[in-house]
Amino acid sequence: MASIPQTPRTAIPLTSSTADDTPLKRDLSSSGVFIYGDLDEQKAAVIQALGNQIPEVDLEFMLSNILPISSVDQQGTLDALKAQGHWSENSGWQEFGGVPPKKTVGREPLVFARMRAINTQILANAKFSTGFIPLRTLELRDSPDSAPESDTDVATRPDACGLLETFIPIHTNSWQKPDSPSSSRLLHWFDIAYSLEYKKDDSIEKSNDNTAKILWSMHHLMNVDNRRRFTFGITIENVTVRVWFCSRQVVLVSKPFDFMKTPEYLIWIFVSLHYASVALLGYDSTIKHVWSKSEGTMQCEIDVFGISSPGKQPVIKQYRTTGSILSNEAFIIRSRATRVYAAYEISDASKTQVVIKDSWVDATRHLEGDILQDILQDVSAEEKALFLTVLIHGIVQSGGVNDSTEEVMIRGDRKVIIGSVRNRQTGNHIYSANLFNLIKRFNVQESRRPLGKHRVKLAATNVSTSYLPQAARGPYVDHAAKIHYRIVFQEKGTSLHHHSFNREIEMRSILIPVLYDTIKALGVMWRKGYVHRDISDGNILLYGGRARLVDLEFAKKYGTGPSSPVRTGNYNFIATGITLSAEGSILHNPLHDLESVWWLGVWALYCHHTLTNLHMPVVQEHANNMGTWSQTLFPVLGDHDTQATRSSAFQRRGLTVEHFPAAASQGPCRNLFVLLDQLRNVILTGYSKTNTTPVDPNDFFVHDALASIFANPMAIPDCKLFPIDYVLQEIQRLNASQEI
Repeated sequence: MASIPQTPRTAIPLTSSTADDTPLKRDLSSSGVFIYGDLDEQKAAVIQALGNQIPEVDLEFMLSNILPISSVDQQGTLDALKAQGHWSENSGWQEFGGVPPKKTVGREPLVFARMRAINTQILANAKFSTGFIPLRTLELRDSPDSAPESDTDVATRPDACGLLETFIPIHTNSWQKPDSPSSSRLLHWFDIAYSLEYKKDDSIEKSNDNTAKILWSMHHLMNVDNRRRFTFGITIENVTVRVWFCSRQVVLVSKPFDFMKTPEYLIWIFVSLHYASVALLGYDSTIKHVWSKSEGTMQCEIDVFGISSPGKQPVIKQYRTTGSILSNEAFIIRSRATRVYAAYEISDASKTQVVIKDSWVDATRHLEGDILQDILQDVSAEEKALFLTVLIHGIVQSGGVNDSTEEVMIRGDRKVIIGSVRNRQTGNHIYSANLFNLIKRFNVQESRRPLGKHRVKLAATNVSTSYLPQAARGPYVDHAAKIHYRIVFQEKGTSLHHHSFNREIEMRSILIPVLYDTIKALGVMWRKGYVHRDISDGNILLYGGRARLVDLEFAKKYGTGPSSPVRTGNYNFIATGITLSAEGSILHNPLHDLESVWWLGVWALYCHHTLTNLHMPVVQEHANNMGTWSQTLFPVLGDHDTQATRSSAFQRRGLTVEHFPAAASQGPCRNLFVLLDQLRNVILTGYSKTNTTPVDPNDFFVHDALASIFANPMAIPDCKLFPIDYVLQEIQRLNASQEI
């Protein structure tokens, strides 16, 4: 293992007090739209996720502070182009003969094919202030004849793209499956460094269409390729050019320029991008794609930077993935983009399975590994078994420094903000950007495509982002700076969500122990002064016969505010008091975590059902009733009215034991509801005590007593719970076939 110097990161006291907690906002792009939606719905989701507005920065700022560093001599290059007749003051680029694209005869692809010739002329005549000609990494490829390949089934393409030269080591030719058919050697999204969209017409409608396409292309690049840290885009309508930038923190667009009249900017852009290193183009050099002949699959070799144990020297450990566990958070254009892999350490001859979590975390938050270390210090072995074991964790290094959306991707001492949305008071100069209004022509709604038997609608999608308090947010929400972070866990479990999706929840052997162990784990956190703030079916893993509470990256000391203006939580399990409170008026406390556990149990009851005695009319009636309640309480996209209904239900003005008939197949559900009602009594009593007094976990929470509610599940038969959607479909099938 090689020793590495890791850039110091300013420590934040775990008891630091900042702003109030921030409320949740539901995000369409976190729904099933990227799984079930069509292309227009996906484009709409991307735009909605950006709030229909993005910062518009000065062109000089985009070129100097965001585009790859370049030593291009613009004037020297332009003089060479003039000398060869490629550009002139009177007619602009010779390829267009003084006629702008809008007035050029011919189909759009043929007209803008001339941009490739211009690009070739610029690169052939490029002059550099250093006198050294760097390696050219990209070629400009015109509209490909077919959609680029990727793991998605979306058949769309950019009008043109900056494509990796085939000799670049990360080109797909370098890692393709041996003896693959020629079709697999077509253009691949993995090789597209940046996208271009063209329009002859510069009308608002055409500009809107270009905007939607370039945003989707950037989003798609960041989604399908786990090596993408950021990417670029270019749109041209007639002679108007804009440069686009996308990272996990921010999406920016430059103010426009006329490429016929100001060729020096086009020179700067093309030379900067096409002679840039792959790292400056946004590729992550710490991840390599390799074909495993023995496994017959494409795998990744991933470097993990960090400290393997307290007091040890920084190291790099190399792992090889064996499969993907989670990647759907990368659907969201500005997000943590969490990806989770099954892997093994390359130096381990036994290939012992571990789990790597790769994400872009808020730079001001504590690292999950540090939080876990603080919580598990001096606790018993039994209590440690309620959490995951960290093997190594640390910030990814890029060019010898911490990989950051601000310090690495946006150079200089100016950070992009909008007006006074965020004042970090760091002493840095503030760059105030205008707002560029995105299109609103798409109907922003969730896809309503019919779901087949094996495409079960997810009752609980797992990401929603928050806004700043209204008084501080202004017209645009500034997202927190992010750092690239990896953590390796020893245990490879399966989430409760996985079991529910695969119809594998068994009440006594899975659900009851999950509720029991989750409350016990929260008790460990509460005694250390922490709240979890993100309890969900996806954040509870089953491993070794126990449930383990995971994803502690949003955990914080109770009584302190968040360390950034953006927070993520699960909309379907968040405490109703948090979602309905005035912005910034309530701090997340241990009772809110406990209410989330209660909602987890309710979710199991109302979104799942046994298939026993399905022919009985009372069972069919019950299943239909549960279908109505599951959609009301656990919508894919929640809204204020839904949250009011959920709050009323939690206050015992909606959910009662009478929902579960005493029929044989409903008895277990009825018994579980009784246990959940006992838990609800504890929570409501706690809320009544804390209306005027801050929560003191050690005062009225007897954690073992709370957990004991679910400690003896023997009274409940071990029946299997199925997704309610599947149950309703099965009823319809049986009715249609006259089997019942």
